[in-house]
Amino acid sequence: MITNCMNGNPGFKLLNSYYEDVKFFIAVCQSLNIPFFTVDEETGIKKCGLRNKDYINKLMILKKLVESKSIEMWLNKTEIEQWRNNPYPNSVDAQPTIHYDNDLTIKESITYGMFYDNLYSYEYPEIKFCYLPGSSSYLGGLGLEITKASPFKDEAFKFIELLINEDYPYCTESNISVTPFENVHGQRCKDEGQRTKKELCTSILALNGTYPYYYIRNNITSIVYLTHLNIGNDRGISIETNNSLNSAIYNNIFNNNTNYICDNEVNYEKHTVTYYSKYKIELAISKNEKIILKSMMDVETITSEQTQEMICSIYEDSFKLAKPMQFPYGNFPEINNFQEKAPISLLFAHLYYKHNNTETPFERIIEECCDIIDDSLKPICNETRNIKFKVNFDQCDRNHKTKIEFINCKLLPDSPIERVIDCHYIPYLNFNGIIVIITTIIASFIEIIYLIFIIIYRNERTIMVGLKFLIFHIISCIILYGSIWLFIGVPRKAKCILKIWIIVFGLSGFICSYSIKSEIIISIYFNKSLTPSTVNYKNKNYYIYLCV
Repeated sequence: MITNCMNGNPGFKLLNSYYEDVKFFIAVCQSLNIPFFTVDEETGIKKCGLRNKDYINKLMILKKLVESKSIEMWLNKTEIEQWRNNPYPNSVDAQPTIHYDNDLTIKESITYGMFYDNLYSYEYPEIKFCYLPGSSSYLGGLGLEITKASPFKDEAFKFIELLINEDYPYCTESNISVTPFENVHGQRCKDEGQRTKKELCTSILALNGTYPYYYIRNNITSIVYLTHLNIGNDRGISIETNNSLNSAIYNNIFNNNTNYICDNEVNYEKHTVTYYSKYKIELAISKNEKIILKSMMDVETITSEQTQEMICSIYEDSFKLAKPMQFPYGNFPEINNFQEKAPISLLFAHLYYKHNNTETPFERIIEECCDIIDDSLKPICNETRNIKFKVNFDQCDRNHKTKIEFINCKLLPDSPIERVIDCHYIPYLNFNGIIVIITTIIASFIEIIYLIFIIIYRNERTIMVGLKFLIFHIISCIILYGSIWLFIGVPRKAKCILKIWIIVFGLSGFICSYSIKSEIIISIYFNKSLTPSTVNYKNKNYYIYLCV
């Protein structure tokens, strides 16, 4: 009907005075068994549930509906043009918020097909209304939170009792139809809502005569004729299975010539029937089986004006089937942020107009929409008790600081919570790190020059005597300088192990070299007339082995 029967006109009218586009989109997701909201197992916060190829494929039907302009546009065209002409947003914060067009919302225009609106809708005499739960079915806002630690729990519950008390006007006057609270009806349906099932059953059977009813049993639809009559002071029905209008097949289902009276409950033994819904009564055909009998009287009056009883019945049936936007989860305050960000309106704008006439893949549009949803559903850290965060010390800056990444919440610009933390190591590009690197390079370069000088002049008398001591000493210094490099930069397990062993090698080299020097000094002390033939460092190889 929406796409093929409107002669080129939009077959679907969608106003947005109370976020109808969001409710419509979520209603479509619910009907397609697509979870709009899910919970992240790691963080425990709500997130977008559309990131799934199967779900995206299911939503293609909605994409075709919007792209074909079968839905009458409701978004602000000025904001749409600004969005289309500006560079494509490169972050969630840069994404625009597109509002509804207030002139379109209040304008009385022609409805060609279906009209999706909330309960506060305009009445058109030529349209048969199908009331859909709108803003009054959504309990938004921050709400009341009562915990074990709340200091005034009893007072809070008393306050709630006042809000839902039928003798006070808050719920009954503020809502024209039916509130989500049990047995609390609004001003428009207050009198209708007080009627019992027995009274409603009596109203269905008010007219005397024999009337057709149909029922479904074992996936087979059958028709049975029931006679409305007075039974004592009550109204009821009589079933004549041998009536020429009824087939003999009913002899095995209904009791012949049995009268059933209206009551608040259905009972097989007491022969009572009760009200089920508009034009429907419930009847027990055995102790374990019940059927729903639907009157066909409404067929003759389908074009007649709806009565107050009919309207309130639609309200009641709608609320029985209605699911809140956050279903299957309870209410949470971040839902307001989600609505104000209007990611669904932006998604519809992508499909209806396209940004700069570019073809953005539907998968990418869904992903961007989910990014905005996830960001809007993140709670504020100031209002979160158990804050989860992680610190990546691999990304320390020159100021010896690294950012704190909050996992299950986000910070407001003026939040007093710290955003950075000191690093527990010296980064390479930090001032101290640069000084250490330059110093060790210069020192190592000087040691290498010493080593080359000693090797070139190794036959000189002053060098030859302590040659091995000097070589071991210089190499040990270079090794220890190298270990200093491992004290800066991102700490790693392998790096830490290597640092310890290099220090051990360097210190062992120092011990070996100074042991050789000590032996030289001792030999000189005990050998006053030292000659090349008498010099013999008996323990030098031992010191070298010990170093290794």
